[in-house]
Formats: sequence, structure tokens, C-alpha cells
Amino acid sequence: MSLQESGEMYLETIHVLSKKSANVRAVDIGEELGYSRPSVSRAMHILKAEGFITIDDTGFVKLTKAGQKIASRIYERHTVLTRLFINLGVNEKTASYGSGDGQWMRDWQDRLVAAGASIIGGEGVIANNAPDDDAVSQCEDLGRQLAQA
Repeated sequence: MSLQESGEMYLETIHVLSKKSANVRAVDIGEELGYSRPSVSRAMHILKAEGFITIDDTGFVKLTKAGQKIASRIYERHTVLTRLFINLGVNEKTASYGSGDGQWMRDWQDRLVAAGASIIGGEGVIANNAPDDDAVSQCEDLGRQLAQA
């Protein structure tokens, strides 16, 4: 079973939410990740079909043993890397790859512009974790603009 990065992100999120509450719903996962309801629904369907989660009759999502094994590994890796970046002087919000509202991206763009670069389309695309359908569309538009530049 090959699992893409976005699937790993969903499993880790379910793992983290499960530590806070025994009852995790798809809507909770979407709110935590900032993903649209259709994106989360599709991911839940795939993860269930692959045997990584179960969804009971009340809509609560649980990790299977296989899902828990992967989620724990991803969570541990995330935690170790976050601590490493913090020890290197990166602030905690930026050190976590779910880094908030994208301020890191705006700061990076400012540094690029200050160095003389041009930002195609006037601004970058900010998509925390794996891009939802909206971000994919923005990336495609940006790609078209780059091809014409």
C-alpha cells in the first residue's frame, strides 16, 4: 500500500485529534487542516478503502492498527524535525510544517523582491500541507502564467 504525503498528513492529523478527543469526525479533520469538505470526504474514502481508518455509523473516524503505525511514525518524525529546527533558531510556528497562515511565504517573497526577483502573478500560492482543489487550481493558473512569461 503506497501512501502519498497528503494521506500521511490526514493520518497524523487523526492521530493528534484522537489524543485530544476519542471522537474524531471528518469535519474536525477538515477544520484542523483547513481543507474543504469534498477534499476531506475523498481522502476519508481512500484511507478507508486502503484499510488505514474505519468510520463508524455515527461518523467517527478511528485509525486501524496499520493507520496508527504510520500515523505514529509520521508524528514522531514531525516532532523530531520541529525540535531540530527550533534548536537551530527557527521559531516554533515556522518550524512546524503546518506553519500557520503562510507568513513564512510572505516573508520569503519579500526577501526575493528585495533581492530583485519578480513574483509572477503578484503573489505566491499558500497551501499548508497538501493543496486542496482551490490551491491546485491556483497552482495551475500560476503555471500557465509562468509558461507565458
